Amino acid sequence: MGKKRVAIVFGGKSGEHEVSLVSAMCVYDALDKSKYEVTLIGIDKKGRWTLPDPQWLLDQRDRPREIRLDQAPRDVALLPARSGGSLQVLEAGGALAHGSAAGGLSAPIDVVIPILHGTNGEDGTIQGLFELAGLPYVGCGVLGSAVCMDKDMTKRVLRDAGVPVVPFLTVRKVHWSSQAERIMDEAEKTFGYPYFVKPANTGSSVGVNKVKTRADAKSKIADSFQYDTKVLIE
Repeated sequence: MGKKRVAIVFGGKSGEHEVSLVSAMCVYDALDKSKYEVTLIGIDKKGRWTLPDPQWLLDQRDRPREIRLDQAPRDVALLPARSGGSLQVLEAGGALAHGSAAGGLSAPIDVVIPILHGTNGEDGTIQGLFELAGLPYVGCGVLGSAVCMDKDMTKRVLRDAGVPVVPFLTVRKVHWSSQAERIMDEAEKTFGYPYFVKPANTGSSVGVNKVKTRADAKSKIADSFQYDTKVLIE
């Protein structure tokens, strides 16, 4: 029996791009190369799928903010197929590469490990793409990913199932722009100080702020809105 073909997909367009790079390198290191043939698929901050050199990434693992996936020399495309999706390298201009230039990717991938953090990675979107392409993948499915990524929806589902959750307020950006004072009044009355505000759809503590007084509430809530159109106050 030959080695299982594993693709690690990482990077992405979210605010947790650099965290994903570190996670992917840890997973790459941990996989037993005698059992698995591992391919790294990096998605840069603009959404381009690339095929970076593993050693190039590992050499920069202590400087994740300096890693530029857009400098990777080759693009890679996900091609759905009836018998299962495959990942193939593209030449400049979008033509499929052949032979050694394709890095052996013309054969089907056995399983994808998505190491994408945040939006477009943990929210069911990439999982749906793999489902459509017929590619087995690690982790939660589309529904579980979508519900658990959105903290507002997570709390609602848990609450309706009878699981205790702490009190919270959900605020949308469109309401914040016109009703900031009312929202701050409600948060102050409901929670007192301190309270926390965080984007509904990020992780790794990105955009999380502790509000200690009314004086800093407006700037802290506005900062959290830089990362999402919906925030939670708890």
